[in-house]
Amino acid sequence: MKTVSFRIIKKKMNYSIRFDANGGSGKMNDTDIAYGSALPKNIFRAPAGKTFKGWSDTPGLSVKFTDREEFRPDITNARQLWTRLRYGSDIVLYAVWE
Repeated sequence: MKTVSFRIIKKKMNYSIRFDANGGSGKMNDTDIAYGSALPKNIFRAPAGKTFKGWSDTPGLSVKFTDREEFRPDITNARQLWTRLRYGSDIVLYAVWE
């Protein structure tokens, strides 16, 4: 009988993040950020009559991350996890205005 052993290697994931003003104006530079590091402060200008509430990873949906929150994206299934581990992660965060 053969014995198979596995060694688990913990790797802190880095994410390449683009920021989308989602109706606001201005520019934020793309950034690389490690899992658990704080997101940069929003510097987009709000649309008239609105204020910045946070970031969503899908346009038009609710806030997933607040300004300067630790970036800990939810990876809900094995396929997503494998893809992110293998190919890295490019993520777009959309400003949420109310």
